[in-house]
Amino acid sequence: MGTLGEQRTYIRARPLPGLTAMALLLSDLLCLLLAWALALALRAGTGGSIDPSLYLRLLPALALFPFLYGAFGLYPGLGVHPALELKRLSGGTALGFLLLAAGAFLSKSGPLYSRLSFLLAFALALFLVPLGRALLRHLFARKAWWGGKVLVVGARGEEVEALLRQAPGLGLKPTPTPEGAYALVVAGSLPKEEALALLERFPRVLLLPEVGEGLLWAEVRDLGGVGALEVRQNGLLPGNLLLKRGLDLLGGAGLFLLFLLLLPPIALALYLEDGGPLFYRHPRVGQGGKRFFVLKFRTMRKDGDEVLKRHLEAHPGAKEEWERHRKLKEDPRVLRVGRWLRKFSLDELPQAVNILKGEMSLVGPRPVTEEELPRYGEALPLYLKVKPGLTGLWQVSGRNGLSYERRVALDRYYVQNWSPWLDLYILARTLWAALRGEGAG
Repeated sequence: MGTLGEQRTYIRARPLPGLTAMALLLSDLLCLLLAWALALALRAGTGGSIDPSLYLRLLPALALFPFLYGAFGLYPGLGVHPALELKRLSGGTALGFLLLAAGAFLSKSGPLYSRLSFLLAFALALFLVPLGRALLRHLFARKAWWGGKVLVVGARGEEVEALLRQAPGLGLKPTPTPEGAYALVVAGSLPKEEALALLERFPRVLLLPEVGEGLLWAEVRDLGGVGALEVRQNGLLPGNLLLKRGLDLLGGAGLFLLFLLLLPPIALALYLEDGGPLFYRHPRVGQGGKRFFVLKFRTMRKDGDEVLKRHLEAHPGAKEEWERHRKLKEDPRVLRVGRWLRKFSLDELPQAVNILKGEMSLVGPRPVTEEELPRYGEALPLYLKVKPGLTGLWQVSGRNGLSYERRVALDRYYVQNWSPWLDLYILARTLWAALRGEGAG
């Protein structure tokens, strides 16, 4: 962490991390080309008449998309939250295809192009461009050449440095010295004169607010020559609540169909191994403090209490682990089929019923038990104002590796920063984890 003495030297930050920007630009172009190629192949495969030479004329126009992405601040896009990046990419992609369609119309060549191919390419680009960036970060975010250095100062400096190291995809890498720094991060209050001096010496300064965490979608307002941030509790606004409920109904219906499809084989597997009940109902606290039962496929033995008692008596280390965390990494109660269900998060499928009933959301804070409520402290009133979720921000940010305090902070952050884009990002991360078998197994 940098010292105030180091700040007094005039600092000229190096140019934007060119390698990161170039890698992202190439990824975007390749994904756009792939979107067009797949769209034309699908159209030709469905009996459409496609003239490849006609579409080759559009290749130079693809340069329009990096220009738009750059205008939205996505090159190199360091420090941009994935949900905000998704929103900007979607906006830039939509604007790019709109301009392509307008250009084709004005040049009177529009009828020559397949409208279905345009729509397919647009839909595929909305999916492939963010996916390409995500894969790029997955492969290279921890490499030395990725991102840019940031000098972190202030009372919360060590905390912020630790968070940045845990999120290499943001591309902000803490450095102990100001030389070559891409930006300065002020993590704590500073005297006004010192803060103004820093603003002059660093081209980019990131200021952590003293209060409030719901700043992902904050907007700058002018109050007669004084800048101010408008911060909204997005997850509590009436219009947003209606939109979220509509998304829950759509997603919950699809999840319910998957639940019905997998119900017979899962029921048979559980019956053959254990012969016990199919479902497990556990009381949780929901919106407004209302109690409800979370539904899951049963993953533990029907005589689990006795099995646990004998195991803890025979293994002192396991007993200590249980008393400290109220869970075991190697739990003898879990069935063989139960481990498989947990591994791919299939035990959560019955919660589609909770979602359709309005007791839960697809995405939201973690549903907690009555005993856990005191651990939410001052965040409890905010937590009780929203519905708990099937998945949430803390589940895709480290799962059981996070401290309880960090889980509470992420739940609060989610409520304050809710948007459809944040939900899409969390759902995408959840699906990726499920496909890779990174469930609670």
